[in-house]
Amino acid sequence: GVGANMSVYNPPVVRSQYSLGHITIEAGPESIQVGWMVNQALYRDNQTRMFIYTDARDQHCFNTLCPGFIIVSTDVPLDMVLSSSKPGGPTSVYGFEIYQDLVNGNWWLEVSNGSDFKKVGFWPKDIFAGLAEPAPYAACGGVTYSKPGDLDPPMGAGHYPFEDTRFDAYCAGISVVNQEYKFVSVEMEEYTDTDEYRVKDKGIRRSFGHLAYFGGP
Repeated sequence: GVGANMSVYNPPVVRSQYSLGHITIEAGPESIQVGWMVNQALYRDNQTRMFIYTDARDQHCFNTLCPGFIIVSTDVPLDMVLSSSKPGGPTSVYGFEIYQDLVNGNWWLEVSNGSDFKKVGFWPKDIFAGLAEPAPYAACGGVTYSKPGDLDPPMGAGHYPFEDTRFDAYCAGISVVNQEYKFVSVEMEEYTDTDEYRVKDKGIRRSFGHLAYFGGP
């Protein structure tokens, strides 16, 4: 599993684009994602909202647009509007955790907005092939989408990281679940697939745990 506290922003997008920050676990072609996103086509507005994405066998969708995710609490709606950070101003931070139940193999989602983590729901083990077992890959960062030939939207806070938590989109307290069922910090690698965006892994920082910045104009 994987967990992180993420600063939430509201990058501008048009209908053919989306921009998000997420944690993800992957096993082969399968993945589970959770985080924040601005997506006009999905939500019919420009607000920053929570999302999940399921990529399992024959199911590939945001939120509950396909079967698979089982909601156990409506206290944290999957598409709820999230308060956004202002660069240099108040920072809005939400915590996300995905972890596997060692007894039955189901993948659980928990979310926090500064208070205790709450269980939102779970993905049953049976819908997966590769993710029926512990995930070999986990990540935290940003993703954007635009139609081929169109300009890409901003990511994160909308600029290259200044490496300052007051101004940048970031993942803090990045950790994975070990074999003893505990969240622990691990070594990470920086990865971007385009020069339009940047990521900077700062390692362990006293007040933030394992910290990484991401973003781009």
